[in-house]
Amino acid sequence: MVGKPISLLMLLIVAVALTVSGCGGDDTTSGGSANGGQSSAELTKSEFLHKGLYICHKNRQERMRSLREAEPKEKEYIQAIVEFSLPPYQETIDELTELTPPAEDAEEVERMISLMEKAAASVEANLVKATPDIEAANDAVIAYGLHECKF
Repeated sequence: MVGKPISLLMLLIVAVALTVSGCGGDDTTSGGSANGGQSSAELTKSEFLHKGLYICHKNRQERMRSLREAEPKEKEYIQAIVEFSLPPYQETIDELTELTPPAEDAEEVERMISLMEKAAASVEANLVKATPDIEAANDAVIAYGLHECKF
């Protein structure tokens, strides 16, 4: 049983490393910021996804930049993930919460954000044991179409 938590941790570390080295994606340039001047007006799903992907991409880039600049040594990597990845991930959650999803998606978006919050709390409490919560949050954001919001 000792091997399973270690292998899950290694999987997480590899996933973060791959994301750091190969994070890319499409930068949207359709004008304006994602939530600058955002009112509480309900968005269409397309608008929500567009703004959500912008928010997630921006904050994912910040997480990856912070980790690259920190250059943690192997034994410090777990703490670095928590220290440098968690604040931008929490910012993603906060900014997504400010958006008003389409009424028909409100429950799904609320559940997704709740899973993201649970993953963030799990990572902060104990990264090694957070894998199931991270996977649940990642599955939810992917299912909704916000692939850039993965932890």
